[in-house]
Amino acid sequence: MGFGDILDAWEKQSSDKKKNNTEDDAYRNLMNRWLDENPAGLKEDDLRTPGRKNPSRKTIRRMAPQETLDLHGYTQEEALAELAAFLKRSRSRGLKKVLIIHGKGNHSESGDSVLRREVRRFIAESPLCGEHGVPQPAMGGEGAVWVILR
Repeated sequence: MGFGDILDAWEKQSSDKKKNNTEDDAYRNLMNRWLDENPAGLKEDDLRTPGRKNPSRKTIRRMAPQETLDLHGYTQEEALAELAAFLKRSRSRGLKKVLIIHGKGNHSESGDSVLRREVRRFIAESPLCGEHGVPQPAMGGEGAVWVILR
């Protein structure tokens, strides 16, 4: 599958005024598959501006996330697979900070957020993830986690 195929699918989807979630998911899956097969290949040195230092950890902690992944509606297995692919893509693109929205578990039968627990465990154990924390309430609060990528 090439990028042209993905663009064709996107144009077909864009022309259809009656988009639904299934088509959005299909497009997202196509794009994610293409990104996995064709990583940007950026290295940290490629992101440096001549004569300027890399941003400090403090600066990165303060910066807004560069990309967001929303896991609402995913099963635990789907969410962890999507999270792994998202982190890999984000790192290969040279991103420094991302936001993962896992939800607060308000609709969980147990009353506890299974995704919150599993996503945070996954992040703590992932070699791609460095420092992480709970964002401000406006960015999801306890229903999300920001991650500084290694």
